[in-house]
Amino acid sequence: MDSFSSTPIENNNEIEPTQDDEGQAIEAHIQGTQEEGQEETQEGGQEVSQEVQNSPNKKGLTSEAWKHFRREKIDGKWKAICKYCERKIGGDTKQGTKHLHDHIRICPIRTVRGPKQSILKIVQQSSGYTGTGRPTDSLLVGNFTFSQEAARRALTKWVIRDEHPMSFVEQVGFHEFMAETQPLFKFYTRNTLRNDVEKMYEAEKAKLLKLLGKNSSRIAITTDMWSADCQNKGYMAITAHFIDDDWNLQCRLIRYYLCF
Repeated sequence: MDSFSSTPIENNNEIEPTQDDEGQAIEAHIQGTQEEGQEETQEGGQEVSQEVQNSPNKKGLTSEAWKHFRREKIDGKWKAICKYCERKIGGDTKQGTKHLHDHIRICPIRTVRGPKQSILKIVQQSSGYTGTGRPTDSLLVGNFTFSQEAARRALTKWVIRDEHPMSFVEQVGFHEFMAETQPLFKFYTRNTLRNDVEKMYEAEKAKLLKLLGKNSSRIAITTDMWSADCQNKGYMAITAHFIDDDWNLQCRLIRYYLCF
């Protein structure tokens, strides 16, 4: 019988992993991944947790009514403050939002019937000139909120442009018209209107001086004279004509004289 020669086997300390070892390695990897995920959630979710803590509930303010209120804590109690009339009502979410919807409908400042309804305001503005020389207009649509100051400015311009008498604001017909179109409008006397006209004159005068000061082109001056037969008086107006930096022709009345 032939004898087999034994050759030494080198030990490389390489042991094939068993199924138990592979299972332990997978469990360790999953546990490490979960710990990392928890750390990331704790670090990245700090802002979210703060928002939830400041919110009245875990879902946040989901009702449409909260868009018209701001929520503040006053004397240890949550209050809902109306953005229009600044009235303070209960702001605890346990009370629901029915009282918020009711206040929106009866708010004396807000002119909208429901929280999801809005009054649209269409503003027409000039955006330049076409090749034919006609101005091109564009429309802007947005929510409307009544402003007493803006209404007074518009009324002052109306009186000046259409040459209405100062007593126009005290007429019964004007009061009835405004009561139907805008009940929130507060009426005033002719003396207040006269003061508004004088203030607008001074403001427009300052604007004109600033515009002429920045003008880099030449200014053409024209005069116009006429007489009123019923008063036997003569008048003269001086008008400035110039082209602004946008190449638009500008005409401004700079002086008005009573000649005789």
